[in-house]
Amino acid sequence: MNYWGKIIGAFCGYLFGAVLGAVLGLIIGHILDKTLRGKQPLKFIRISTEEMEQIQPEFITAVFSIMGYISRCMTRDEDEEVQMVKHLMDRMNLSIARRGDALRLFNQGKQDDFPLQNIVGQFYIACRHEPSLLEMFVEVQLYAAFYQARMTPLAKQIILNICYQLDFAHTDYDRIEQLVKKEYQRVRKQKHAESGGVGLESAYAILNTTPSASDAEIKAAYRRMTSKHHPDKLVAQGLPDEILKMSEAKTREIRAAYERIREVRHF
Repeated sequence: MNYWGKIIGAFCGYLFGAVLGAVLGLIIGHILDKTLRGKQPLKFIRISTEEMEQIQPEFITAVFSIMGYISRCMTRDEDEEVQMVKHLMDRMNLSIARRGDALRLFNQGKQDDFPLQNIVGQFYIACRHEPSLLEMFVEVQLYAAFYQARMTPLAKQIILNICYQLDFAHTDYDRIEQLVKKEYQRVRKQKHAESGGVGLESAYAILNTTPSASDAEIKAAYRRMTSKHHPDKLVAQGLPDEILKMSEAKTREIRAAYERIREVRHF
């Protein structure tokens, strides 16, 4: 939490205008704090690989296992969940050695007997003196929720309850959510631009389906097309590099088309 604007503003205001000046300085400082907070990048996307390796094991355990727990209420398919986890591991600069553990923890969190309250409590006890880790944890959970389902009411309530257990106020949650939402929207716009801005009509054509298809049919078409063109499958067949590059480009096109349809249908 950043309060330096308030402190400096109140001090300077008191020097020049006693109590009234201090109050005015406090108000100005509050505005400055809000402005600075709005421009701060998310903690989890600016951490280096070396710094991530030094983070306490309790952080990694809590982040990915609780992410798995929250994902249970998203009704997403497994392919999309794995895609989301890999995306976050990339953004967090997680080492190859830790990626297997992260996926294992994610799957543990999806189990019916996952002890959510105990894991949150253990994490808080281990990291309560490191507020940056607590805030980073909330950032990651919100980003994962936005990535999977545009933040469902149930997911938001679960994350809010966790925030209360971590001693965050509702205003802290609102601030972090706005930062995450802006970053998520920026990433989506970047992906859309990189894909050449796939039109909705083209998106349906790429997936070999139509606008009248149901959400379930769209998902099935996406899985079918991805499986057909996935580079890993072609590598196993021993095909030349030129074919593999074409396959990778086709896979990116299929993913962009699917994301475009998801964006419109909100599923």
